[in-house]
Amino acid sequence: MEQFEQLLTCAICLDRYRNPKLLPCQHSFCMEPCMDGLVDYVRRQVKCPECRAEHRIPYQGVQAFPTNVTLQRFLELHIEITGELPDPTSGQTMERCGVCSEKSYCSLCVHCDKKCCPECKDAHMDILRREITRINSQIRRGLHRLQDALALVEKNTLGLQTNCASVAEEVDEIYRRLSKALKDRTEHLRNEIERYSGTELRSLIQLKENLELEIANIQSNCDLADAHINENVPWDDAELLDTKELFLRTVEFIRNFEYEAGDYGRRVRFVMAHDPNQLVLHVAGYGELNIKPETGSGGHLGTTGGLAPPGGSPGLMRSKSDHRLASQYRQQEEERLTRNRYVPDYE
Repeated sequence: MEQFEQLLTCAICLDRYRNPKLLPCQHSFCMEPCMDGLVDYVRRQVKCPECRAEHRIPYQGVQAFPTNVTLQRFLELHIEITGELPDPTSGQTMERCGVCSEKSYCSLCVHCDKKCCPECKDAHMDILRREITRINSQIRRGLHRLQDALALVEKNTLGLQTNCASVAEEVDEIYRRLSKALKDRTEHLRNEIERYSGTELRSLIQLKENLELEIANIQSNCDLADAHINENVPWDDAELLDTKELFLRTVEFIRNFEYEAGDYGRRVRFVMAHDPNQLVLHVAGYGELNIKPETGSGGHLGTTGGLAPPGGSPGLMRSKSDHRLASQYRQQEEERLTRNRYVPDYE
């Protein structure tokens, strides 16, 4: 295992190979910074530190030397066997830092939008942390405004519920009063109709019975007189005179009897004191809700009179971006650089 470790160790940096490049003399070294440090840019040659052989540098630079695929595979196999994490800079090329101009393994910094070395990037991250701390302090100092607004919203919510419940109770009370008045008036009118109908019906029934009785008596007397006279029944003069008087009174009764028939089908009428259609319209629109308009106050007002989120967007609690504070600070830095016309040194 020790020999295997030596096989994977660069002879210059004495560390494990990173992007091993193969020289024509078959010796391998890390491309950066090991082989890059061996380059004679004046003569455009590289001298192998093991066999002292000199080789011409390709036009594209040391990165144009072939990669030692065998060593690269051995490195991957060693990682699989030992379970070590792979080198994060494996396969990367060293570049000039966009801030300090030193050559290193650079990555894009979202703070300045440049490729920076780890040291400069850490310095930028410290700047962002300080800015986040400062902005966070401002947020905490101003949070009481939202807390006051929350208390006001809760108070308005309770007031709205109480007010609406009170108005609803008033509407229900008017409805009960109108319903009771209509019901009482309807029952009164129906009772009056039943009372009048009962009285008139009793009178008509009594008159009907009396007429039926009189008609039956008269017919009976007429039939009896016809039977006795036609059959030559002997009558004395007193009976004939009484019979004549009876029939004369009957004729007088029939002549003098008068009955006012009238129109019982239209005797009772229902008369409205007001136009029914107008009354229905009045009842249908018996009340209106008078909603007091909201008075303007400082701050954002929504359509319901409450505090609205800044910008009118509903996502008050949602972060717009993970880098919004960094973007804000970067914009402030660009404006400051435009005013001062100098480039800050982060070293």
